[in-house]
This record gives sequence, structure tokens and C-alpha cells, in this order.
Amino acid sequence: MASFKVFLCFVLTLTLVLDTESRRLLESKKKITEAEQILEDAKAALAKRGPRATRPVHSFYYYDSKRISPGGPDARHHTKPTS
Repeated sequence: MASFKVFLCFVLTLTLVLDTESRRLLESKKKITEAEQILEDAKAALAKRGPRATRPVHSFYYYDSKRISPGGPDARHHTKPTS
């Protein structure tokens, strides 16, 4: 009788652990479907704006530096001292 109680306790504990560790498939599938719909809407909006809108803003080809040298170019800046 004691072994049956131990077995029953083990089965109930295992069932509880498996139930709490599992994901609810319907809830997660609904969230994935909503996220996919948002991404599809964003993709369609970008496609309407044209191919240039899909490139990154800070892309190498479109980057324009606004940096101004404070004292003008320094020709000796990158040369090593000869002493």
C-alpha cells in the first residue's frame, strides 16, 4: 500500500511538472499569427514607398558626414616623427 502511495505521488508530481513546463500551443500560435500580420503590413507599407525605403538609413552608400575640421587639414598629423 505504501508503494502505491509513493507511485501515485510520483505520477502526480510528474504530471504537475510537465503541465507547468509546457507551452499552450493555441495561445502562442495566436501571438505568432498576430506578429506575422504586423510584419506583413509593414512589408506592404515599405513596398509602396519604393526600394530606397527598404535600405538602412545609415547605409554606407547614403552616409554623408557633417563633421567639420576645427583647424583645417593637418598634413603632418599622420606622419611619424623622424627624431
